[in-house]
Amino acid sequence: MYIMFFSGLKERLEAKFDEQTTWRYFRQIVEGLKHIHSKRIIHRDLSSNNIFFDDSDNVKIGDFGLVQQSGSPVGVFEGTIFYRAPESATENSSKLDIYSVGILLFEMLCQFNTGSERSHVIKKLTTEKILPDDWQYADEYTDFLFELIADDPNQRPSASDILQNDLLLRNT
Repeated sequence: MYIMFFSGLKERLEAKFDEQTTWRYFRQIVEGLKHIHSKRIIHRDLSSNNIFFDDSDNVKIGDFGLVQQSGSPVGVFEGTIFYRAPESATENSSKLDIYSVGILLFEMLCQFNTGSERSHVIKKLTTEKILPDDWQYADEYTDFLFELIADDPNQRPSASDILQNDLLLRNT
């Protein structure tokens, strides 16, 4: 049986998602991460380039070229820069992927007019923890996002914790 992948998340980000679609895709990404992490595998390059959709519009995580076992020595890391957790050069834990999924959620909730704007806004978010002026979401969205992209990996939830989060449960 062949599964056809029609598009990736990167292409779909050009059009703003409604909140219901954002949360459905986010849930599916996190469910995939939970499975991957249960095998003690860390993706290490989760980005909009590596999220695909099958012909039933379900998320599929791809490109496992940089995976490592949880707790293994850190190798050379060449993943996508905007999605890299601060500790990616020194640690190997599933919390690297949680940081990345936080950036993915942010991208799905925001609309960027250009690649340059996207780069600028994500850099301010990750380095200064500043949201764009047009951020329109409730404080609980903001708190959840900042929890996912916390500089300290110990402050980030696990994939299992995310799937039990009230915000996610209410929105899916």
